[in-house]
Amino acid sequence: MLKLPCYTGTDSLETFLRKLNSMRQYLQWNEDDAMYHLCGSLEGAAGQVLEGLPTDAKTTDVIKLLQTRFGTKLQAERFKAELSARRRQPDKTLQHLYREINRLVSLAHPTKSTDFTDHDSKEAFIRALNNGPLQLEVMKGEPTNLEDALNFATKYEAYKSSLVSQGALSQMSADMLISDDDDRPKWRSRGVHAVKDASKDTAPQLSASELQDWLAQATKGIAALAAQSGETDKNKSGAKKSSPSKKNSGA
Repeated sequence: MLKLPCYTGTDSLETFLRKLNSMRQYLQWNEDDAMYHLCGSLEGAAGQVLEGLPTDAKTTDVIKLLQTRFGTKLQAERFKAELSARRRQPDKTLQHLYREINRLVSLAHPTKSTDFTDHDSKEAFIRALNNGPLQLEVMKGEPTNLEDALNFATKYEAYKSSLVSQGALSQMSADMLISDDDDRPKWRSRGVHAVKDASKDTAPQLSASELQDWLAQATKGIAALAAQSGETDKNKSGAKKSSPSKKNSGA
């Protein structure tokens, strides 16, 4: 038997109302039936809108109260703040983070175009990974939307887990990966002890686009150093070849 799901005010009100209308049409509820099922499905904070409701109230009256208190347009700023602050917890999977980002983006930007939400959800997902090496690997794949970002992150973690299980990363993990107080891995140079920075909690975090720009600049710097090193080796080689001819001319 079909049953209208409970609504507590924490999920999308628009989604709940669409389910209500669909079931009302399919099951051919009259006004009394719809009012009974609507009131019976409201729990928690959402159920408080029924307090003081007139006995002759209609479903439209209850829906207006719900929209005033839980409407997505009025709650958009709160959802935007949650989206910006969302970070992956150590015990949560990438799929769980994907679902959370997808939900918050739809609530924070209910009227935005698909192009905007694709970009915003991708950036929010990369930021929420909260892991520098993983973020850089995902950005190197140049994802265009949230699904691409999830795919790159899942592949990276799968490859890493496979190498660790084979023992190929055991020594590198010991030398290059450290865990801070919040169990997030961070990179360090071989043989250098990690020093906890007292000001790290107040340091600003780079966005995904800023990290990508930093990576591009670092790559260009390495290429320039390699080219300069090649020119130096070429000059040394030319000097060695010319030295025997100078000795012969002096003789």
